[in-house]
Amino acid sequence: MKLGLKIWSTNDYYIKEAQELFRKGIFDYIELFAVPQSENFIKLWSSVEIPFILHAPHSLAGFNPAQSSKESKNFENLITLEEYRKALDPEYIIFHPGLDGTIKESIRQFRILKEKFPKIHKISLIENKPVKGLNGENCIGTTPKELDYLQKNTGMNLCLDIGHATCAANSIKANIWNFLRQFIELNPLIFHLSDGIINSEVDEHLNYGKGNFDLEKIISLLPEDPIISIETNKTPDKKLNTFINDAMLLRNLR
Repeated sequence: MKLGLKIWSTNDYYIKEAQELFRKGIFDYIELFAVPQSENFIKLWSSVEIPFILHAPHSLAGFNPAQSSKESKNFENLITLEEYRKALDPEYIIFHPGLDGTIKESIRQFRILKEKFPKIHKISLIENKPVKGLNGENCIGTTPKELDYLQKNTGMNLCLDIGHATCAANSIKANIWNFLRQFIELNPLIFHLSDGIINSEVDEHLNYGKGNFDLEKIISLLPEDPIISIETNKTPDKKLNTFINDAMLLRNLR
């Protein structure tokens, strides 16, 4: 399996340690959340000789394609993302489909994305969401049916967030394992994985072993050699010790 370190573009304090861990084979790529207006960090990241995947801004960072009133601001906030794409040459770029709006509006704006930023769109994936946002919002793209519809109407592939899928299954009273299998049948190219509370509707991004997800069973459902971004909590001391533990635990499951 290929494992990814998920951090933000403003987390430059992780660079030195990340380079050491990459050389040791602890992880295989960085999934970098491109914070809008963080262009002053691009030169730093472009000097890092590690493969990158980018995560586009989401609704909390100014990109919500599910609402037509946000269209102008949405695409302003992708200017930074385009600069990161040019500098880092990522394999994929991951997008959330939005909050408190409609799936048809999300599709319309992702089609505009293809026109305005064709090189971003060409490598873009849509990430599934839980039904409930962190502040009680209504999320778009929560079920296998909705993600299949989004994929077919945008030409974008899928990033499967397993914690989000588990939360969504709980919200709609679906069997979690059948729900995950339906998502996996859509052939996601990347997976996000953290631990969590198996019957919760809220994704907590817990470190492995801090929740009660059956991680071994989850890994057994995934395709051969999956690409997995580890989306677990980091310690406040700006060190990656908990990430190292999580990465080693996952490697021992395969």
